[in-house]
Amino acid sequence: MTAAPSKSKPKPKTAAVPSKPNAAPASLRNAPGDDFLSDKATVALIRRVLVSDEASNGTQSLEAVLPPLTSSNPIDTQLYAIFAVVIKDFVQSWYSVITPDRAFIDEIIHTIAHCTRALEQRLRQTDIIALLLDEVPALLEKHINAYRTATRPQATLAHRPGPRQIYHSLNPHPALDPDQTPEQQARTAAAYRQLLVQGVLACLLPTEEVQNTSVRILVTDIVADLILRQAVDDKLSDPCFIYNLISVAVRSASSGRSDSAVQEDGRSRLEKFGLLSVQDESDSSSRTHTSSHRGLQSGVSSRFWSALHFVYVSLVVVRFIVLGLLHARQRPGTAPLNSGRAKRGHQTSHDQVIIHRVLDYRLFSTLSTLLKMPSRMPWLLGFLAFCRHLLSASSTRPGAFSSLLDRFAYNTLEQHVFVPPLIAVTLREARASIFPNNSLAPPATPLPSSQQQAPLASELRQQAASDLLSLIPKPIKQIYYTTTSEEEMRQAVEEEVLQAFDDRSMNRHLLYSVIDLIVVSLLPELVEKTPAELLADRGVILAN
Repeated sequence: MTAAPSKSKPKPKTAAVPSKPNAAPASLRNAPGDDFLSDKATVALIRRVLVSDEASNGTQSLEAVLPPLTSSNPIDTQLYAIFAVVIKDFVQSWYSVITPDRAFIDEIIHTIAHCTRALEQRLRQTDIIALLLDEVPALLEKHINAYRTATRPQATLAHRPGPRQIYHSLNPHPALDPDQTPEQQARTAAAYRQLLVQGVLACLLPTEEVQNTSVRILVTDIVADLILRQAVDDKLSDPCFIYNLISVAVRSASSGRSDSAVQEDGRSRLEKFGLLSVQDESDSSSRTHTSSHRGLQSGVSSRFWSALHFVYVSLVVVRFIVLGLLHARQRPGTAPLNSGRAKRGHQTSHDQVIIHRVLDYRLFSTLSTLLKMPSRMPWLLGFLAFCRHLLSASSTRPGAFSSLLDRFAYNTLEQHVFVPPLIAVTLREARASIFPNNSLAPPATPLPSSQQQAPLASELRQQAASDLLSLIPKPIKQIYYTTTSEEEMRQAVEEEVLQAFDDRSMNRHLLYSVIDLIVVSLLPELVEKTPAELLADRGVILAN
């Protein structure tokens, strides 16, 4: 936010205007609002809440006074910031009134550290890339198809139940029954979250930590009722939040390009709007006879540098692909650590090469379904399927080009996409969305009805559609949507892409299904035993 200009001392009228524009870059203007996300504010929050006074007064780093959560310090910092917000508003608000002793909070920190370190070991034994790009998109595709079927006019006329009942019959979940009252739904979802977290703790915690009833119950309440409830039920399932999140992500992705464009246009605006001083105008008029010659030179120079930039980018891309293929050829995949869902992929018999079949991931079919490619451009879908078949037909042979291409794609994703810095940034943005200004959201209020929320959701959906269209080059989107009207393209994106997330209850079905998939992938023990049975194996008997 920028301060309003002062009116106490009016400026005298002068002909000269400062040569620099007054507008600050977007990153500087937005800095005060994002100050709670800065490294300094994050570290200060962690020290104030999680570190004792004796340790916080010293010069030791956080790594020296807090147990490690993972093998990456940036990820640890963001995770500790999330836990600090929860403990500050949920534990210290009542525990500090009872006693100033910090032993209980230290036990909670050590319990969480045990869970995160054990979870990291499970992650290393799981094919996270296949989980996020194949199995999770399959759930998203199922959600899209179920939503379109449930909201189809013929479905609502042919069946007595409403769209939510139809969706639940197509994509059921035990914790979400649309036939229950809102109070019953809240109790059922809360009980399901409690059971889920109890099962996770029973698998990850050591025996002595599991048998500590007070810490186990408190950690269960923190994760189930604060983190999961606020993230899933209150935030991520809200259509308005989803549309706003899409707009923020698109603007963040294109912020660098926009800032450079603003800086390039900053000097020309002085001349464009007549903001030069009288002396500057007289100097510029004396050079008008050379403007045409300089314009010609500028055009030739611009074309030359554009061609040089294109050649440079092409060489960089070719070098990246060649080095990546050589690296993939020299570093074949290793054998999976565990069977089942761990390190998913086809393993050859003699070379120990794992074929991940990246081109067969469900991410591509999900994008096709989301964009309605089978109905808009079936010929393009068939052509892409034929190309994928040619590239993956011989992927089971280690020496084939398709096998090499598969390893190159997988190694590229592993080394450049799923990396700790990107995970740390994702956690920081998640903290900003779920806990704005490093504090818990206010007490839950009754949710507005669909009619009350419809105008805001429609406005945010329109903005998100416009932001998504801004990422697509103009010729491509005109060809795909067979129109030159921006309004028609925006309406098509709203109806075909964004309306699939227009219902809170259906979004919760999708999110809970994704959580179940991730938990079962990391903790396959939960498939065979219930949380109560797992706790009983560790010597903890839950009361009925």
